[in-house]
Amino acid sequence: MSVGKQLLFSVLTAEPVAARSNMLTRLQDSGVSEQMFAGDDEAAAYRFIVDYRRRYGVCPSIALVEVETEIRFPNYTSQHPFEYWFDEFRK
Repeated sequence: MSVGKQLLFSVLTAEPVAARSNMLTRLQDSGVSEQMFAGDDEAAAYRFIVDYRRRYGVCPSIALVEVETEIRFPNYTSQHPFEYWFDEFRK
């Protein structure tokens, strides 16, 4: 399991849907960049999510991110909150 992938997953599955953009803004405001992600698939997914939100005003679905990038999100059985994954990512 990748912390970066879990972090992206937590953003894309956040409820309510409006929270997704707020989480993404928080990542960007804290200086998170695509270079900080461990894998090329994670970096591409982050870039796609940021670009999509900038163009269309909302975050894309998990399915669209998987189709447009090389990332594959497993069916995570334990969903920890965004805050947990954000703290782990910053470590």
